[in-house]
Amino acid sequence: MIQLQNRLLRLGPIIVVLVIGGVISAPAALEKVSPFHTMADFSRSSTKPWSAFVLTPEGKRVYKFSFEPERDVSGVLIGVNLVLSRPGSSSNLLNPPRNWHGLQPYSFLANDLLHGPDKSTFGAQRMIKVENEGIVVKIEILNVDVRTAAKGEPQIDNLSLALTVDNISP
Repeated sequence: MIQLQNRLLRLGPIIVVLVIGGVISAPAALEKVSPFHTMADFSRSSTKPWSAFVLTPEGKRVYKFSFEPERDVSGVLIGVNLVLSRPGSSSNLLNPPRNWHGLQPYSFLANDLLHGPDKSTFGAQRMIKVENEGIVVKIEILNVDVRTAAKGEPQIDNLSLALTVDNISP
């Protein structure tokens, strides 16, 4: 019994540090967003890239949407990724947590869209829950133009999306 008490006394400061450390490093409350609806247009020939900001009810910019072109080694535009990031960050919050591989619902690849959005892997309407941020992103492909590039590979010329962002209901 005395040995157990001695062990607990020695562990006491560690337990206190762990509890205090847990309180100090607790995640901040998630910021609520104002309901967000927009149209997003990507064009291979555009010189001005599209972007849009999602705001809090107070008008603070909390997220930024943009497109990230995906090219093969020869420079053919084989797809476009939709990116959701915090302003000033390049990290895509639409990426699934942990280790992931393969096609994602925010990826719009020419090969996948060759026969139309409805026949693509994720369909024309897609939904991504961003649990860590407390939001849900809904994507609808309104239009996509895919053509065959010079080397016979499909490439995206234009992509139009309808985007909606809302808070995940508690």
